[in-house]
Amino acid sequence: GWDCVVKQITISEDIMFSWNPSVFSDIPSEYTVTMETTSGDIDMRTENSYTFNGSATTEFRVQIENTNDYTLNLISGWNLVSFPLELADPSPSTVFSTFGDYMLIEYDGSQYVVTNVIEPGKAYWLLSFEEREFTISGTAVYDMELVLPPGWSTMGITIESQNSDDLFSAYTQIVGWDGTQYTFNPSTLEPGVGYWVLVL
Repeated sequence: GWDCVVKQITISEDIMFSWNPSVFSDIPSEYTVTMETTSGDIDMRTENSYTFNGSATTEFRVQIENTNDYTLNLISGWNLVSFPLELADPSPSTVFSTFGDYMLIEYDGSQYVVTNVIEPGKAYWLLSFEEREFTISGTAVYDMELVLPPGWSTMGITIESQNSDDLFSAYTQIVGWDGTQYTFNPSTLEPGVGYWVLVL
């Protein structure tokens, strides 16, 4: 994104910042073009101006993001999931505001704790009380760096499937969960799925 600052001027007048939305036509439709201001976000594809008062310094940010929907296929019971998206509000209460009853926990290296923030690259145990599909929206994650300590850790991957041999050079086991039993050493790791990994 681009951060913009308009310095305070001596007269108290409204200033209009304008643009031609057609300049964004070459940007693929799955990308959002947003001006983030203190008074709210502006869709720069559909709006063509932003007005502010010149008596104070004004800051705004122009952000181009690839917004994706991702659907988790959940069983009734415990699901080992991950979130391959950067979420605008990563708090579980917001993400699951329409979900109904649920529980979301994570392994912190020594014990299970209730999740307060959802992050890409982590795995979570999600308790659903019915079989369902649940769609989340955010910015797709195509690259990430994972630092896993020796021992058992949980993890998730990016929005794209990954060959497990390409990701890990030193491990003894990768463990998944299919809803009824653990699965061992899958050759391909899938987005939206959580895994246990033993690092030597």
